[in-house]
Amino acid sequence: MILGTAQFGNKYGVTNKKQISSTDLDKIFNYLFKNNLKKIDTAIGYGNAEKIIGKYNLNNYFDISTKIFIPKNVNFSLWIEEEIYKSLKRTKSKQYENLFIHNPNIFFKKIQNLDKILNSLEILKKRKIIKNIGFSVYSPREIIKLIKIYKPDLIQAPLNIFDQRFIENNFIKLLNKKNIKIQYRSIFLQGVIFMQKKEFKKKFPKFISLFNQYLDYIDTNKISPLENSINFIKSKNLKSFIIGVNSYNHFYEVHNQIKKKSNKVFFEKSVSYKKLINPNLW
Repeated sequence: MILGTAQFGNKYGVTNKKQISSTDLDKIFNYLFKNNLKKIDTAIGYGNAEKIIGKYNLNNYFDISTKIFIPKNVNFSLWIEEEIYKSLKRTKSKQYENLFIHNPNIFFKKIQNLDKILNSLEILKKRKIIKNIGFSVYSPREIIKLIKIYKPDLIQAPLNIFDQRFIENNFIKLLNKKNIKIQYRSIFLQGVIFMQKKEFKKKFPKFISLFNQYLDYIDTNKISPLENSINFIKSKNLKSFIIGVNSYNHFYEVHNQIKKKSNKVFFEKSVSYKKLINPNLW
């Protein structure tokens, strides 16, 4: 389990109304220390999240993964290095476990600086400033195109009860063949699975029939939306997945649910509705 920090510095997700309070942050980090939980996922674009992590990252306690969004027109050789060093300073870290490119589709465009970007990343890896280079992606087609240009150490991709594209056999076989690891995110689909029916219908009217099936299932089987999603995730025997939370109580509930004995009761329905499963299209 990796703790996601998007909600630390932003109102992140469709159901989030506010950032996590400083009191809840203290409780969350105390819980991490007491339970020897060290893995954190963040991004340079997550508001104050990096500074918040830095406040608690005593003696480089955490194994941190971060993401960087690459703009079109900068001096890539200098810019990437400068951004990562500034980021490390904010999180009070000496090294990042993983560095993900937040917008790897930049590699699809005809930019003369492609080699400079990749070279800068490799230099940081050789200096042991980052351990692994990765891509944060939204579709299998995207990674299939990307690995023809550059083979990353790992990818970060969505997985939840409605979006199962990245656990399909052919795709996993391709990653294994290329020796590319995978880290899963969006297990709650940015809070969609916690929505009330009225709220969902207003946001995603075209998919209310699917959501009704989901609500009927969890009601009939007397399980909560959280329990349903965690049961689904645990059934896949994942090596690495990220959880996003909006309060200490939410974090405590999620981790407690993960620790419980596996329950095979859960609703899942893999769909290809891009306007539901791809937050970029919301």
